[in-house]
Amino acid sequence: MPKYNVRIIAYNVCLWLCYQTVIPNHYTCSMNLSKQWHEAVDTVTFAFQSIRDFHTGEIYAYEALLRSCTDAGFASIDAFFEQAYSDGVLVTVDHLLRIKALRLFKDICDKGKIKLFYNLDNRIIDMPDYESGKTIELLKELDLPQGCITFELSEKHRFENFPDANEVLKVYKNQGFTIAIDDFGTGYSGMKLLYESAPDFIKVDRFFINNIEKSPKKELLIRGLLTVAKALHFKTIAEGIETEDEYIYCKKLGFDLAQGYYLDYPALIESIKESPERSEKNSIAV
Repeated sequence: MPKYNVRIIAYNVCLWLCYQTVIPNHYTCSMNLSKQWHEAVDTVTFAFQSIRDFHTGEIYAYEALLRSCTDAGFASIDAFFEQAYSDGVLVTVDHLLRIKALRLFKDICDKGKIKLFYNLDNRIIDMPDYESGKTIELLKELDLPQGCITFELSEKHRFENFPDANEVLKVYKNQGFTIAIDDFGTGYSGMKLLYESAPDFIKVDRFFINNIEKSPKKELLIRGLLTVAKALHFKTIAEGIETEDEYIYCKKLGFDLAQGYYLDYPALIESIKESPERSEKNSIAV
C-alpha cells in the first residue's frame, strides 16, 4: 500500500477514535470537513470570561471566547469564521466548537447553576444544512441542563431573512434556551433585532461603556435603554468595563450584570478550576 494512503488511513482512524471517545453520536457531522478544517478545529480552544452580578459580585455566567486562531493559521477570529462561511462548513465547524466549549464548561458550571454564553454566528441560520435539535442532544449526552446555555447573537452580520430568523429564534427559546444580543448599538440591525429576537439579555457594547461617567450623551442613551429593558423584562449587561469609575457608574445607572477586564481577563479552564474566584488578570492572546 502506498505510503500516502497509509497516512490518510491513520489520520481518519485517529479522528474516528477521538470523536467516538468524546461524543459518539456527533461524529458523523464532521465527515464533510477537510483535513485542514479538522486540524483547525483541533487547534483552537476556548478561554472563559466571567459575567458577574452587579449586586452580589458573584459569577452569573461565563462567556466562551474562541482562542488560538492564529495557531490554526487564521489572522483573527473573524477570519476563522469568514473562511468557514466561505467554504460552506460553518454549521459543522460551529457544532464541533459547541462540543468543545460545553465539555470544557462542564467542569466550571457548578452543576448548572452558572450559565454559558456562547456566540452564535447569525449566518448559521441561513445555511442550507442548518437543522435544530442538535444542541439538546449534546446537552443530554453531557448531562447538562438545557437552561445552562445562552446563545449570543451579534449585530456584526445582517440577518438575510428576518422572518425566517425570527422563527428559528423562537425554536431556540421554545427549547428552553435563552438569547442575548451582543455588541448592541454598533451593528446592522439595532432596534429591529431587539424587537424581532425578544432577547433575555442585551450586552451593551464597550463603545457606550468607555468613559461613560464623563459623557452625558452616553448616559442619556443608556438610561433610555435601561428603561426599555425593565419594561420588556430582559437583563442588561455592561460589556467591556475596564476601570473602577466605569464599574461604579454602570452599577449606579442600574445595569444587572457586568463583564470586562476590570473584573477579570478571559482565562483557560485550568486556571479557573485552580482559582474559581480569582482576582488576578490572567490574559490569553487571540
